[in-house]
Amino acid sequence: MDFNKSQIDQIIDDASYLQDEAEAFKYVISTVPYSEKPAGEESILEMIALIDHAQKKFYRPFVETAARLTKRPVEYDENFAKTFSLDKEKYSNPEYLLNKIIKHRAALLSILEKLSALDWNKKAEVKNRERSIFDVMTEMVHFERNQFKKVADRVMAIEKNKQ
Repeated sequence: MDFNKSQIDQIIDDASYLQDEAEAFKYVISTVPYSEKPAGEESILEMIALIDHAQKKFYRPFVETAARLTKRPVEYDENFAKTFSLDKEKYSNPEYLLNKIIKHRAALLSILEKLSALDWNKKAEVKNRERSIFDVMTEMVHFERNQFKKVADRVMAIEKNKQ
């Protein structure tokens, strides 16, 4: 075990904070052109949808598998970014996506908070390599923090251009 209880608590706090950040974004996203793709970059909607996709396709299924919370085999895909495509009919509303992220995060936090310190060391195989719950949750926090930073930067740039 390469981590301690305070590091586990920090990951849970960070994941919870990102849930709060998703909640806060609901109030600003609707005021900007969220589906606009400047200079071939991702739209705000795509950045948010990728978080939801990553949760459904990799992070939560990985934790369920590694923690052995399910008896059925769970498929997860570490290359979630490569398998992502925005279904514009299904995900046309960023508030809907943010609500889904918040709901999925609450479920994931419920799982994480019940894990013992030893459980955080449980592993599952990803691309022929064993990875622990702690390592993957640390990666998730970094990924989502980066996505939300990109969204915030885009919103600020849009607001600045309005002035």
